[in-house]
Amino acid sequence: MTGLIDAASAILLSAERKIEAASSNISNSSTNGYKRIAIASEMASPNRQAFDDFPDARQSVDTAQCQLTITENPLDIAIHGPGYFQLRDGERMVFSRGRSFQLADGGRLVDAEGRVMQQANGGGDLVSSGGAL
Repeated sequence: MTGLIDAASAILLSAERKIEAASSNISNSSTNGYKRIAIASEMASPNRQAFDDFPDARQSVDTAQCQLTITENPLDIAIHGPGYFQLRDGERMVFSRGRSFQLADGGRLVDAEGRVMQQANGGGDLVSSGGAL
Protein backbone atom coordinates (compact mmCIF):
# COMPACT_ATOMS: atom_id res chain seq x y z
CA MET A 1 0.00 0.00 0.00
CA THR A 2 2.88 2.38 0.75
CA GLY A 3 4.08 2.03 -2.84
CA LEU A 4 0.70 3.19 -4.15
CA ILE A 5 0.71 6.25 -1.87
CA ASP A 6 4.27 7.11 -2.93
CA ALA A 7 3.32 6.71 -6.60
CA ALA A 8 0.23 8.91 -6.18
CA SER A 9 2.32 11.57 -4.41
CA ALA A 10 4.90 11.54 -7.20
CA ILE A 11 2.19 11.85 -9.85
CA LEU A 12 0.57 14.78 -8.01
CA LEU A 13 3.95 16.52 -7.63
CA SER A 14 4.60 16.10 -11.35
CA ALA A 15 1.15 17.54 -12.16
CA GLU A 16 1.81 20.47 -9.80
CA ARG A 17 5.09 21.28 -11.59
CA LYS A 18 3.29 21.24 -14.95
CA ILE A 19 0.61 23.63 -13.65
CA GLU A 20 3.27 25.98 -12.20
CA ALA A 21 5.12 26.04 -15.54
CA ALA A 22 1.90 26.68 -17.47
CA SER A 23 0.99 29.48 -15.06
CA SER A 24 4.41 31.09 -15.47
CA ASN A 25 4.21 30.77 -19.27
CA ILE A 26 0.78 32.41 -19.39
CA SER A 27 1.59 35.22 -16.96
CA ASN A 28 4.83 36.07 -18.81
CA SER A 29 3.52 35.65 -22.36
CA SER A 30 3.88 39.39 -23.04
CA THR A 31 7.18 39.86 -21.17
CA ASN A 32 10.00 40.89 -23.49
CA GLY A 33 12.61 38.15 -23.82
CA TYR A 34 10.69 35.58 -21.77
CA LYS A 35 11.43 31.98 -22.77
CA ARG A 36 8.72 29.38 -22.28
CA ILE A 37 9.27 26.71 -19.61
CA ALA A 38 8.75 23.20 -20.95
CA ILE A 39 7.97 20.24 -18.68
CA ALA A 40 8.52 16.65 -19.72
CA SER A 41 7.48 13.67 -17.61
CA GLU A 42 8.96 10.22 -17.80
CA MET A 43 7.19 7.13 -16.52
CA ALA A 44 8.91 4.08 -15.06
CA SER A 45 11.71 2.73 -17.20
CA PRO A 46 11.29 -0.83 -18.53
CA ASN A 47 14.37 -2.02 -16.58
CA ARG A 48 12.95 -1.23 -13.12
CA GLN A 49 10.13 -2.48 -10.92
CA ALA A 50 6.76 -0.75 -11.34
CA PHE A 51 7.00 1.57 -8.30
CA ASP A 52 10.80 1.87 -8.07
CA ASP A 53 10.95 4.69 -10.62
CA PHE A 54 8.22 7.32 -10.18
CA PRO A 55 7.28 9.89 -12.82
CA ASP A 56 9.83 12.66 -12.93
CA ALA A 57 8.91 16.10 -14.25
CA ARG A 58 11.96 17.64 -15.88
CA GLN A 59 11.97 21.36 -16.48
CA SER A 60 13.80 23.04 -19.35
CA VAL A 61 13.74 26.41 -21.08
CA ASP A 62 12.49 26.47 -24.66
CA THR A 63 15.28 28.16 -26.62
CA ALA A 64 13.42 28.31 -29.94
CA GLN A 65 13.46 31.68 -31.70
CA CYS A 66 10.44 33.80 -30.83
CA GLN A 67 8.72 36.49 -32.85
CA LEU A 68 10.59 39.81 -32.62
CA THR A 69 8.57 43.00 -32.30
CA ILE A 70 9.64 46.45 -33.48
CA THR A 71 9.16 49.18 -30.86
CA GLU A 72 9.72 52.93 -30.80
CA ASN A 73 12.41 52.67 -28.09
CA PRO A 74 15.92 52.53 -29.61
CA LEU A 75 17.13 50.74 -26.47
CA ASP A 76 14.71 47.79 -26.78
CA ILE A 77 17.18 45.08 -27.73
CA ALA A 78 16.61 41.42 -28.64
CA ILE A 79 18.77 38.60 -29.93
CA HIS A 80 17.91 36.82 -33.16
CA GLY A 81 19.63 33.44 -33.22
CA PRO A 82 21.59 31.72 -30.46
CA GLY A 83 22.98 33.60 -27.48
CA TYR A 84 22.06 35.64 -24.43
CA PHE A 85 22.75 39.06 -22.95
CA GLN A 86 24.67 38.91 -19.70
CA LEU A 87 23.31 41.24 -17.03
CA ARG A 88 24.83 42.02 -13.63
CA ASP A 89 22.29 41.86 -10.81
CA GLY A 90 24.30 43.03 -7.82
CA GLU A 91 27.01 40.43 -7.38
CA ARG A 92 25.44 37.73 -9.56
CA MET A 93 25.09 37.41 -13.31
CA VAL A 94 21.81 36.59 -15.07
CA PHE A 95 21.06 35.97 -18.74
CA SER A 96 18.34 37.36 -21.00
CA ARG A 97 17.42 37.19 -24.69
CA GLY A 98 15.72 40.58 -24.85
CA ARG A 99 15.00 43.57 -22.70
CA SER A 100 13.85 47.17 -22.67
CA PHE A 101 16.94 49.09 -21.61
CA GLN A 102 17.58 52.68 -20.60
CA LEU A 103 20.64 54.80 -19.90
CA ALA A 104 21.34 55.17 -16.19
CA ASP A 105 23.72 57.43 -14.28
CA GLY A 106 27.23 57.22 -15.67
CA GLY A 107 25.95 56.01 -19.06
CA ARG A 108 25.37 52.40 -17.95
CA LEU A 109 22.78 50.43 -19.93
CA VAL A 110 20.23 48.99 -17.45
CA ASP A 111 16.92 47.14 -17.67
CA ALA A 112 13.74 47.97 -15.72
CA GLU A 113 14.96 45.91 -12.75
CA GLY A 114 18.24 47.87 -12.62
CA ARG A 115 20.36 44.99 -13.95
CA VAL A 116 23.39 46.26 -15.87
CA MET A 117 24.26 45.02 -19.38
CA GLN A 118 27.74 43.49 -19.53
CA GLN A 119 30.35 43.80 -22.26
CA ALA A 120 31.29 40.74 -24.30
CA ASN A 121 33.90 38.38 -22.85
CA GLY A 122 33.60 39.67 -19.29
CA GLY A 123 34.66 43.24 -20.05
CA GLY A 124 32.54 44.73 -17.23
CA ASP A 125 29.53 47.05 -17.36
CA LEU A 126 28.51 48.39 -20.77
CA VAL A 127 28.88 52.18 -20.54
CA SER A 128 27.87 54.73 -23.15
CA SER A 129 30.26 57.55 -23.88
CA GLY A 130 28.57 60.80 -24.86
CA GLY A 131 25.07 59.33 -24.98
CA ALA A 132 25.81 56.83 -27.77
CA LEU A 133 26.65 53.16 -27.52
